[in-house]
Amino acid sequence: EKFTRGLLYANWFALLCYYILALTSSLMSAFYFSGPTCFWEWGLIAVACLVPFAQLRTFHAMSFLAMLSTLAIIAAVAIIAAAFITGTTTETYSPATLSVPPQSFLSGYTNIANIIFAFQGQSEFYEMASEMKNPKKFPFSLGVSQVIMASMYLFTALLAYTYGGANVNGFILYSLPENALRTVCSILVGVHIIVAYMITNQPLAYKTHEFLSKATIHASGTKPALIHLAITSVFLAIGYIVSNVIPFFADMQGVISAFAAAPIIFFFPAYFYIQACRKNGDWAGVPIYEKAWLATMIVVLFPFCFGVGLVSSISGIATNWSGSDQKPFQCIVASQL
Repeated sequence: EKFTRGLLYANWFALLCYYILALTSSLMSAFYFSGPTCFWEWGLIAVACLVPFAQLRTFHAMSFLAMLSTLAIIAAVAIIAAAFITGTTTETYSPATLSVPPQSFLSGYTNIANIIFAFQGQSEFYEMASEMKNPKKFPFSLGVSQVIMASMYLFTALLAYTYGGANVNGFILYSLPENALRTVCSILVGVHIIVAYMITNQPLAYKTHEFLSKATIHASGTKPALIHLAITSVFLAIGYIVSNVIPFFADMQGVISAFAAAPIIFFFPAYFYIQACRKNGDWAGVPIYEKAWLATMIVVLFPFCFGVGLVSSISGIATNWSGSDQKPFQCIVASQL
């Protein structure tokens, strides 16, 4: 149990680092006209933007901002779709094809890792359900949200690949033409990322606050607020450092997907389900096909996605850094990401 909790906390923190990276990239895309401003400089601006929003301490306090985030990402996807359909994106067009382009196995696996990364939100489901007025409605809200997210993911990816071809940038905003719509779209995505950071930060900051000062966890006033500010500031500072060590968007996704998402998606659900069935004496009644699928998750999918994913992401980071003279915290501009 302690190991599982530790992994979940590590996953949440890794996501915070990822959101700092993503927000930094969004700001670089939005304000492309500001000159060759470095990644680390935009990172500081991103952290400054996140500080006030990270002070919200409950999901309830974030609920209205979450609706704003949903509207922002829908509007951003609409702008992205219009850019690709009208043919105004900036990448060199390479026709869409069903054939797999020549690439190493590890390089190709990165795409699978990104899919796994996108669907590992269940690490926060219990925290969200615990703050609902009627937790019994959580399965319905979860089902609706998953359908919407899957539809948006598929729509954006298929449309970009169909109209933009195989050379679409991994961070899709960099494929948009440099005009006012790109700025608006990048800001909308930035709003979405800020809210995502707030949501992920809440349970981790709560658990840290509980560990440091349990007596003030639910209190109001200056002392609890200062404790929360100190916690979130440390998270942001470390996250800023990590995002500069791994400033490449897809590589950060791969790292999180391997070390955290793989066990959260494939290992723990199957393992705890098996243990619960055995504890309640129901294991004998579990259908054979269900047992086979559980075994596949634990023995095949988990070790494969964990091992191959970690090697793939680390290899990608090494390749990206070795391809230039840049080092962490040196000046990296948008065209190099």
